[in-house]
Amino acid sequence: MLVLALVSVALLVAGAMAGMADERASTIPAGVEARLIASALSRAREAGDVHPYDIWMARISSTEASRLEGLAAHEAGSPGREVYLVAMRGRFVCGGCTTPLGVGVPRGTVITLQFPVAADGAFISTFGLGRRYPRLASVRGAIHLYAAPRVGLHVRGKAREDWLRAAR
Repeated sequence: MLVLALVSVALLVAGAMAGMADERASTIPAGVEARLIASALSRAREAGDVHPYDIWMARISSTEASRLEGLAAHEAGSPGREVYLVAMRGRFVCGGCTTPLGVGVPRGTVITLQFPVAADGAFISTFGLGRRYPRLASVRGAIHLYAAPRVGLHVRGKAREDWLRAAR
């Protein structure tokens, strides 16, 4: 009986430590994370996909974000400033994008968003639409948000609606 109690306590402590390590690994404050998720979901909805998936976010320099997105150096905006980069997959259409006459509306399977860290993710500074998904898994402190089409978004045990409420 005593051995069973000790094993249970050890498992609880190990689980708590793993949760703490996960929180420490993230470089994005919880309040900002909720705001970024809500903004990303809103942008996906505007682009025609209410169920984006494979969502990643990380805090990195704008130069590194642009490199991951495959942009040229002159497209990077303000080089070296800190941004939150959010990437997601889905089926997107950019109805607000301007195109030359005779060219169809831009479509893509990947949206990337850059939010200035200095503004706590309050607005989007760079919007990208394409087919190339940045490799955010290699970025230290990146957060992977699991979402499956038609299932809903669950992040660290919270449902999508909870994140949207927290961002308000």
